[in-house]
Amino acid sequence: MRILFFFVLLFISNQSLVSAQSQPKETIKATLSREVDETSGLVLLKNGKLISINDGGSLPRLYFIDSASGKVIHRQDLLNASNIDWEELTLDQEGNLYIGDFGNNFNWRKDLCIYRVKASDLGKKTAVAEKIEFHYSNQKSFPPNPRKWNFDMEAMVHANGKLYLFSKNRSRPFTGYTYVYELEDKTGAHTAQLIDSLFLGDSWREEFWISGASYSTSEEKLMLLSYHAGFLFSGWKGGRISDRPMKVYRTANLRQREAILFDGNRYLISEEGAVQYRSHLLEWRLDEDTLLLVNTDFNKELRIRGYSSEGGVFAYEIFNQMGKRIRFNQEKEVVQGRFMRRIDVSSLPFGPYVLSIQCGEFKRAFRIEKLPNQSKSIETPTPEGIK
Repeated sequence: MRILFFFVLLFISNQSLVSAQSQPKETIKATLSREVDETSGLVLLKNGKLISINDGGSLPRLYFIDSASGKVIHRQDLLNASNIDWEELTLDQEGNLYIGDFGNNFNWRKDLCIYRVKASDLGKKTAVAEKIEFHYSNQKSFPPNPRKWNFDMEAMVHANGKLYLFSKNRSRPFTGYTYVYELEDKTGAHTAQLIDSLFLGDSWREEFWISGASYSTSEEKLMLLSYHAGFLFSGWKGGRISDRPMKVYRTANLRQREAILFDGNRYLISEEGAVQYRSHLLEWRLDEDTLLLVNTDFNKELRIRGYSSEGGVFAYEIFNQMGKRIRFNQEKEVVQGRFMRRIDVSSLPFGPYVLSIQCGEFKRAFRIEKLPNQSKSIETPTPEGIK
């Protein structure tokens, strides 16, 4: 039985790491054009333009997308390139684009490559792609025994001058591991060196199939994406991931989420279309700790909704207009995730007050007023964490 939204103990490389689980706040930002129904990669340029690609068998073409409407606003064809099975996009610090032609569903390909497009050529009508050819250091058979089908790839990032690839495990029976490879970012023929493996889970494969990745250099955070979850690693600068703290974000539904990118305080995700729905550009917001006053009638009680990603002790204070604390309470038990609290204020005299509420390290204050027939609350704009 799978237990969601609780702490799970994972045993990885003889080390025990505690992984907290949460749910991202996911919204649909735009419906993507039919031209990119098989979107398999996503990057954001410094000029604010999105680039996506289509899956294998499509044209060797970059699609520039308007993030607000989802429409294709520019198309750029690549010369010296073919789309056998394009699966991922990533950028280096100079803005050069890397395209992973390494989809390998049956684990038999010997023509794996990554195309590089210079930053100065992006946005033109055409561009000549440079080619990085490679093979995996630990693959000896094409295909290997189905128990070792861990050579399909859909996730790649650039970090610290190297390319890092994360495998989509197609082993039968499913083992739940992803392999991590390190590869030179220069043209020519190279070996992708196996440097790590990580057990993510072995229930149903779509939950742990790695289909995309995103890395933030400034935040030192790596996010691996599956159809049903995001796996966030902190303090990562390249290299192994099994020794990094991991937090799991599970979505409320299963969709074919194929690509992810970090954009400030949010993640943008593109998903492939299906019979029952169109392809979309999604937005994830994580760890939006929120304390929100929700009712407008303070005659009898105050109602507070909260969300705490890391967990903490809930406490509140009420101050009168002279700044004297007249009510205080701190709970003994730690709360995590969503919660609601009701505070009885029926005994308070009419007049203005300040309500301060806290959960763990997160704190908010409200100016409130209790009136004989109506009341009001003056606060900052409502945060997005809770509805």
